[in-house]
Amino acid sequence: MKTNPRELKNLEAQHEHGGSVSLGVNTLAIDYGTKFTGVAFADSSGAMIPLGVYDTDESLESHIQQLIEAKEIKLLIFGLPLGQDGSENPLCKLIKKFAQKFASTSLQIDYVNEKYSSALTIGKEGERIDDLAALQILEFYGAKNSNIPKN
Repeated sequence: MKTNPRELKNLEAQHEHGGSVSLGVNTLAIDYGTKFTGVAFADSSGAMIPLGVYDTDESLESHIQQLIEAKEIKLLIFGLPLGQDGSENPLCKLIKKFAQKFASTSLQIDYVNEKYSSALTIGKEGERIDDLAALQILEFYGAKNSNIPKN
């Protein structure tokens, strides 16, 4: 049986990122876009996998909520596409507004500069790579917060 290029890229991403970031809690990274949103998962040991690409529409919140419950998520990380000078743009405001839909006492929400997250992943023209960009967001966050206390 032949592996399709998308599955191969996911396996490569799992191998490359697996165990490299341990945030101590089950974590979802979200690469929010106006049309598509990518999601990646890291378990408490640091194993990371892409979970998928979703249409950014009225059902996105429900998809994310289902993942939060199924994966027992404690931390949501949203990538922010900050400008060269670190400034926020209108998309950052949309991302933060969406993130607030998940605010609760048991769920931590954080942000990381996602600049170049999509550029650092490889995809064929027309292929959605947003979930691989979400993996990159996990990597960025892990590097930035490498001494987070483990729960």
